[in-house]
Amino acid sequence: DHEFIVYRHPGYRNSRFDLRHLANHPRVTFRTLRLPLLLPPDQLVWPAVLARDGADLFHSPYVIGPILGRVPTVVTIHDLILERFPQYTPNWFLRRAYRLMATASLRHAAAVIAVSHATRDEVDHWYRATSHKTRVVHNGVDPAFGRTNASSELAVVRERYELATRFVLAIGAGRPHK
Repeated sequence: DHEFIVYRHPGYRNSRFDLRHLANHPRVTFRTLRLPLLLPPDQLVWPAVLARDGADLFHSPYVIGPILGRVPTVVTIHDLILERFPQYTPNWFLRRAYRLMATASLRHAAAVIAVSHATRDEVDHWYRATSHKTRVVHNGVDPAFGRTNASSELAVVRERYELATRFVLAIGAGRPHK
């Protein structure tokens, strides 16, 4: 019986997900909104947007969510790369602003989701005040990525990618921390 609003910034390119199935769902509405959560002025507008839309809950799949207003917020943290690897944000002012926004967001959040126990440990290390409301919820995996034992399929893939008999498959960005 729930209805969902997906806010999308038109300037952020989506190269990961095919949203057509979700967009066709009768209880999902997409709203185009040029309002990132990263800048303090944007934070002033979010409470009005959520009130206008009658939101009961806001979920941010990023460490920063709305820090003002009355709508409960759930924030998902995939990693804390910017804390562990500050060289990814060499500008000290931006690094400090990010840390302040993340701290305020996590304090304001009704709940914090960490996608692994390692991430939860990092949240506890960097943002101690939120440890009581941080829970581990692992990412889901689409059934399309299931294991196959069909030797003909395996042979085709092994040949296409010139795979050795034994190998390690790693999926992620090509960055040193990965």
